[in-house]
Amino acid sequence: MSILSSDKANNAGGKAVLAQNFPASWVVPAALEVLPQKVQSLLQRLGPLEGPPVISQGQNGLQALARFQNASDARAAVQTLHGFDMRSASEKQTANHEAPKQSECFSLRIADDSGGPPKMARKRRVKANGIFLWPLPDSWAEKDVELLASPYGTVQRTRVEGMPSGQKGMGLINSCRL
Repeated sequence: MSILSSDKANNAGGKAVLAQNFPASWVVPAALEVLPQKVQSLLQRLGPLEGPPVISQGQNGLQALARFQNASDARAAVQTLHGFDMRSASEKQTANHEAPKQSECFSLRIADDSGGPPKMARKRRVKANGIFLWPLPDSWAEKDVELLASPYGTVQRTRVEGMPSGQKGMGLINSCRL
């Protein structure tokens, strides 16, 4: 989940994307050797890459850094793949076809060359109108959003609101200076 505003991808002009939360079958020890090819095959459906993705160990598990030849293809890939339920049919059945956890959804975001969020987005100051977070886990309350944002500045108020489907899903942080 990113605290950064959604316009970062549009303004960054970046061609690099960072992928995380791979399907469980892709990250079992026997399959790790072909993980770069699987990621490359998936991403190339959305546009040509400059080369094979680089797999590394991130804070939240394995991640892949890939570079598209065109920034517009990178943005389209993020729009298409981010949040996609990557569970297999048997994993969905085992979970009684419940909505996936955030960790079970493919994560794809625009990244800088080091694999992090774009540097210009990190330095951005947020006005008093706040920050919008989406998606949030269904179990999250206002205190969870405040805990997430508090290391980055002073949080005066948070709010968690439902989505039209009835799920909790978006959080607002007001008067937070980052």
